[in-house]
Amino acid sequence: MKHFLYTLVLILISGKLLYSQLPLNYGSTGWKYYMKNSSPIAPQNYVSITGDPGFPGTYDWKSPYYNSVFGITWPSGATLPIGYGTNFPGGLLPSFTWGTALSISPYPITSYYRKTLTGISGYSSITINCKSDDASVVYLNGIEVQRSNLPVAPAPITSTTNANGGINSSTSSFVNTVTISGSLLASVLAAHYIPGNITVAVEVHQYDTPASSTEFSGSTDSFFDIEITGTTASATPTITRGPYLQLASDNVSDVVGIIRDPATTKQFRWATNSSIKGSVKYWIDTPGSIVNQSSETMATTDHLININGLTANKKYRYEIGYLDPISSSFVSLITSPDHFFQSGPQYMDVFTKKTKIWLTGDIGYNPAGYAGLSFAPSASTYNLVQNNVISGFNTWANTNINPSLDFWILLGDNAYLNGTSDDYKDYFFGPLQNTKMMKQATIIPALGNHEYYESRLTALSTPNPVPTRSGYTLDGSGNDRLSRNYAYYDLFKTPQKGQAGGVPSNSPSYYSFNANNIHFIILDSYGADIDPLTSTRRSLWENNSPQMAWLENDLSQNDIAVTNTEIFWTVVVLHHPPYTKGSYNSDTLHGEPGVSFNDGIMNAIANKLVRKLENHKVDMVLSGHSHVYERSKQLKGLYDATDPIVGPVSTAINSTIMSSATFKPHTHFNALTHQINTSTGKYDGSTDSCPYETSSNALASTNGIIYAVVGSGSTVQVTPINPAGHKALPIFNYSLGGSMILEMQVFKLVAKWIDQNGNVGDNFTIVKDIIKRPEAVLEISPLDLPSYSPSFQRIWDPSVATGIPFTFTAPPPTPGSSFTFVPSISSYNIINPQIGPYYSYSDATGCLAQNIRFHFTPDCWPASGVNIFNLIDSPVPETIKSSGSLFWFNTIKASSVVNSYSVGWTGFGVGFHASPAAVFTSNSISTCP
Repeated sequence: MKHFLYTLVLILISGKLLYSQLPLNYGSTGWKYYMKNSSPIAPQNYVSITGDPGFPGTYDWKSPYYNSVFGITWPSGATLPIGYGTNFPGGLLPSFTWGTALSISPYPITSYYRKTLTGISGYSSITINCKSDDASVVYLNGIEVQRSNLPVAPAPITSTTNANGGINSSTSSFVNTVTISGSLLASVLAAHYIPGNITVAVEVHQYDTPASSTEFSGSTDSFFDIEITGTTASATPTITRGPYLQLASDNVSDVVGIIRDPATTKQFRWATNSSIKGSVKYWIDTPGSIVNQSSETMATTDHLININGLTANKKYRYEIGYLDPISSSFVSLITSPDHFFQSGPQYMDVFTKKTKIWLTGDIGYNPAGYAGLSFAPSASTYNLVQNNVISGFNTWANTNINPSLDFWILLGDNAYLNGTSDDYKDYFFGPLQNTKMMKQATIIPALGNHEYYESRLTALSTPNPVPTRSGYTLDGSGNDRLSRNYAYYDLFKTPQKGQAGGVPSNSPSYYSFNANNIHFIILDSYGADIDPLTSTRRSLWENNSPQMAWLENDLSQNDIAVTNTEIFWTVVVLHHPPYTKGSYNSDTLHGEPGVSFNDGIMNAIANKLVRKLENHKVDMVLSGHSHVYERSKQLKGLYDATDPIVGPVSTAINSTIMSSATFKPHTHFNALTHQINTSTGKYDGSTDSCPYETSSNALASTNGIIYAVVGSGSTVQVTPINPAGHKALPIFNYSLGGSMILEMQVFKLVAKWIDQNGNVGDNFTIVKDIIKRPEAVLEISPLDLPSYSPSFQRIWDPSVATGIPFTFTAPPPTPGSSFTFVPSISSYNIINPQIGPYYSYSDATGCLAQNIRFHFTPDCWPASGVNIFNLIDSPVPETIKSSGSLFWFNTIKASSVVNSYSVGWTGFGVGFHASPAAVFTSNSISTCP
């Protein structure tokens, strides 16, 4: 109700301001202004005291809430152009007249202006032409969109910031133009509490010639006028980005406790050229399925729809469209035979279903982003391979993946050069949005360093419209690692509230989730926060950072899930690899020549992060950053005994700086010490190629971790830092680009690196608990067998969960003593299992094998008797308890000892055949009931 009253009051007291819509021409009316000739010069903040949760907090003069909802009084009704003085350049005078001529002295350095426009919808772009003397900053709904003749954004601007020299000395035009569109325009429109409204706020700064106070200027003239026009979208809505799939999570309404199981939920994202109410139709891919539909309630150009209630383990087709503004009927924008996805499996389905995951690192490189820059990668050191990598994977996938990918993991640096919305549009979505991968796979994003480059102070990109956090300088590359106001965060939403499993991170930069039988952990290896104890910037992988504290908690909870067989695989993703010698060198201080902002980052990640991962149940670590392919064997312990000595904290370069004296490289690698075994893991019958074996009961410090650098998704460094590679990553390819596919089942993980030609350039297999869990039943129990008779025994077939053929061998004289398990049969019956001798099963290579013995349990067999027809050839005494008689035929071989306990027994039944050396005892005193 309060919101309605505020809006009503706004309409009544500010009606003169709310009639406007585009175009806003030069000389417009209805402006409010603030100009003081006494301190303070800047408008004071307004602090809400209403108690209404809809309008909490503090608002500065740029906010849509300020000076409108709360009725703060500024002079109003001004007409542009507004200002004072007469000394203007370019022949401006005397051919014009003031709209509002101000008379004021002394002259303030800064003056402030505001006006609210309404009905701003249906525009694909907005252009601002601002005239100002001497300098100005333009804000739309509190978001900076233009700055002229002032320190370059994101340098902070205050009421006493001087213009960069007097505009009077110039004979050029002082009209400054900027056009905004895409995600920035969407952000502007979303920032007003009334849809379609834009509050225009402008501050005009003077050039401060020597004056009596820093708050006043010696300049005697000030001028401001503005024109804002918009370009309407095409009459026919079209999709400009996507569609693409994500985990269902919006990070706004979601709170801890809301479950969005990846098996039964999905998020659809796409953008359009005009503002419409998006809609999705989806249905199970079987004849006669019910078609479901979910739609947005408000028109927008950036669309996000979460759907719930999917049926697990089903193929769904979908169609993207919008609601007709008149009839509200569904209008289709795109659908095709490739627009489908697979919902996740129910728990028991994971024993037979493969989870298929595509991995791309540094996928969004394009040379256009480096045009004209001195450090642009040259053809002699880099090959551009994006199109080849995409087509190569398509070639392989068309014949090897059925029915679709489940996930697509982005390993960071997803759009070069600066991670802007335009970079993503041109170099990520442009080449990929029409692929089957984007149409079918749920995207799992990770941040790289280039995702933070939108805030650079250099000419590498248009500065981020939101200034850097006040009081903290950028690092040596001009990046604001504290900011989360980048295109990445607009394009991708993550389950930071723990909606999809895992511990809530409450951060959009890092998160975890469970899908099928896998726990994914996505880390930010480049971002920073503020240490509350020292008030200095620290990297998120520092030991005392919130990310590392959350990671410890998440890994600890996951260890329990692994022990309880709720989770079988744990995969960690971060952009910067702890080990590499491709386009970076993790064993040197700078990582690569002349790049000081990378000082020690990979080395420190190895020493701090790897140590933590090895204390938990982690199977694999995946990275990009280095533009090559590299892979370890099962690795453990490759870090220094103690953390590296941390040098002084600096806000000018990186949060952690290590000198050459304190830097500790990992050149001490020793295969005997740091590798679990020497196998390549290829599991193809070649020499020393057995699969890597791990146990769910052991930590990574025992199992070892596989590290893979998959950073050549769009460019490959053919002249690496060290052509011989990193000793800890002995399998590598420094000549071809590529991507990776993971095929994961309960007990088996297969990874394949697909090169740009569509060939499998590397592969490895990891098996977990393949023989040992669940174990073949080793004891004959009266509770396990029908009719309480041990006439056969069930043996678990490991090929069910792995697809690996196993041969079972039984000792003679068991009929059919050797056979191959038939896939899809979960267990196999062993007729008349022998007590004591070895049974065995193994794969074709002999890599995976285990012996089994059958024994009697000490259970009491029932009074109906025990029908035994077994060969007893046990190396240990076998105890047979029964409350009745033991009978039927048994053969007791030499050296076997059978202890028989029975209550009320009348003697052994006939048919026992014992070798002369066999020992057969009985005891009438028994605990057998």
